[in-house]
Amino acid sequence: IIFSVGGGWEAGGRDDKGLQPFLNHLASLGYTVVSLDYRLGIKIAKANGEMTKENGVEMYLRAIEWGVEDLFDATSFILERADEWNIDKDQIVIMGGSAGATNSLVAEFNVANDTDLARTHLPQGFRYAGVISMAGAFWLKANTPLAFKSRPAPILFFHGAKDQLVT
Repeated sequence: IIFSVGGGWEAGGRDDKGLQPFLNHLASLGYTVVSLDYRLGIKIAKANGEMTKENGVEMYLRAIEWGVEDLFDATSFILERADEWNIDKDQIVIMGGSAGATNSLVAEFNVANDTDLARTHLPQGFRYAGVISMAGAFWLKANTPLAFKSRPAPILFFHGAKDQLVT
């Protein structure tokens, strides 16, 4: 399981104390769990004075693209070490909460659609075994249909009413 933390692309980290019991529980069930950091694009945009009312959607889409790129790079890093770490390359599931869930969903969209982003950052022919989205959404550029060139991995959605960013 490759886990991406939430935080609105503005906060959060792979070692957040609140996540440790959950991730440790998954590990206690026998799963290898890798929790990753990714570039916090909204935090970066705000720190650089790039974020405005007019370009907010653009900045979020850029933040998601960076998060997906970092998820792909982490996946490739894990795949390179899979034999050493005793990881089945065909059973890698991506999982995240809120922003991390969105990154995971958009990552699978890119893989299933064989985009340049996926081809550039993942080994040829790699497919995730599944996606677990906890309060995530498919955030795509305007007028991009939610369609897949090839069948996506199985996706499990969990969602409640408490997430303030991903409704």
